[in-house]
Amino acid sequence: MEDWRLTLSNVRQAQVLAVSKPGFFKSVFFQPVFFKPVFFKPVFVLCVLLLAALLSSDVVAKRIYQFTDENGIVHVTDVPPDTDQPVSSRPIKVDPKSPIVVHKSKTSPRFPERFENKLYGPVEVEVKFTENDNIISTPSLPRRFVLAPRFNDKLISLKPERENRGYKMQISYRTVPGDPKARHDANAVYIPPFAPGAQFFVSQGFHGKATHNTPGAKYAIDIPMPEGTPVMAARDGVVMDVQDDFYEGGDDLKRFGQRANRVVILHADGTMAIYAHLAPESAAIRPGKVVLAGEMIGRSGNTGYSTGPHLHFAIQKNAGMKIVSLPFRFRNEAGQKLTPKKGDLLTGYEYFP
Repeated sequence: MEDWRLTLSNVRQAQVLAVSKPGFFKSVFFQPVFFKPVFFKPVFVLCVLLLAALLSSDVVAKRIYQFTDENGIVHVTDVPPDTDQPVSSRPIKVDPKSPIVVHKSKTSPRFPERFENKLYGPVEVEVKFTENDNIISTPSLPRRFVLAPRFNDKLISLKPERENRGYKMQISYRTVPGDPKARHDANAVYIPPFAPGAQFFVSQGFHGKATHNTPGAKYAIDIPMPEGTPVMAARDGVVMDVQDDFYEGGDDLKRFGQRANRVVILHADGTMAIYAHLAPESAAIRPGKVVLAGEMIGRSGNTGYSTGPHLHFAIQKNAGMKIVSLPFRFRNEAGQKLTPKKGDLLTGYEYFP
């Protein structure tokens, strides 16, 4: 994790340095350190199968814009038009996308040349053969790799074991966000994730029987709040990913389970905070941005698997190709650290470290 992790005591210092010394933050936080094997260019057929995609790298909501110009011509575009004419717009249905993109060789289009991490945080990738006849991989497969934020390079080198005979292969990969070496800082401070003076009850706490019964949600909490309520960062970090272009919600898990708008913030200890069910097109930050506790990141909504407007909040980490949630405590304005429970009334406040 030292290859990518912020080496300063906290991101508040990094933000100051990033402003005073352009390029500093990128070189300290986003420097990938990986082996670079010589890539052999074979002529076999390759099939890459996507097994899991947990985060999306898109940040701009998808919409179609339409207007009629002064000559009566109707224009339809997916880019906000520069016109004085009245413009109508409607959302486009989008699907969750993988945080990893496999780029193919230009000379051998079926051959994977580079693995690109689209996130501003580390991603663990497991690559393996699902079929292999006469192919050698360097390094050997199956193998797990941790791709640094925005990593874009070669991972494996492939060649036939015996040159005088045919070969075929099939490779699959699956991804999980985060670095498995992350260790939660027990002294980390979390503040209620809404504006100073605002008060909201916790409707579902740790081990909630309704929906908090999976490893990734075991230690999550739900906070009902009206749609459009400002949502603030609970802890300093870097915006790892933003999903902003889902427009629907409901109680159909199959249909809406992966369609919650969310902001994911990476902390200095490698853990990740997820703020989910946000309103469409409400993100106030962009991926890669340093945010401080108490800074607005979006607005609450009712997108995804949800039966009413609320904020789903959890601290998560990669526990080795699987996401798990972690217990945490909010610090109140008096400095007390309290484990959030169902029925608790949380009060937002202005945070000064």
